[in-house]
Amino acid sequence: MKKYFYKIRKIDLKKNIKDNMAFSLVETIIYVALLAIILTVIIDSILVMSNAYRSVTVTRNIEDTALISMDRMTREIRNASSIDETQTVYNNDHGAIFLNSIDASNTPTSIKFYLSGQRILIDENGTYLGPITSSNVLVDSLYFRPIVSSSSVGIKIEMVLESGTGQYLKKVNFYDTVVLRGSY
Repeated sequence: MKKYFYKIRKIDLKKNIKDNMAFSLVETIIYVALLAIILTVIIDSILVMSNAYRSVTVTRNIEDTALISMDRMTREIRNASSIDETQTVYNNDHGAIFLNSIDASNTPTSIKFYLSGQRILIDENGTYLGPITSSNVLVDSLYFRPIVSSSSVGIKIEMVLESGTGQYLKKVNFYDTVVLRGSY
């Protein structure tokens, strides 16, 4: 009899283990709902990070282009000996400036900065050197404004840069004032 009872108990234990291993419908629905919530949070986080990345990329492109182009124009204007007033276009959104300077070997040099096709271009001694703005940033306007005093000559540079598309479109204004080194 003992043997029989042990066998029954053993069979019952196996049956209970098998019953407990299966999921009920309610448990499955709860697990699927939790998984859906977790996936929603993860996907939303990825979308937020993607939007932030696009926005930061647009801002970085604009700031890098502004730094490079303003630095180049500022350096050349500061080192110029004079401005060719007859060819320079002041107070116009498609401004152009013609600079006369002397290079390191005491050779006269002319440099022209101008806006064409929403890019700032540079010519040196009549030879086209190319754009000084990046291809993924557009220049909406470029103004050169003269500042003349009794003792010095300066130029105020104003430019508006644009980059991005749709909700990531960003326009930023940049300003700089430069005094010609030989004028004071």
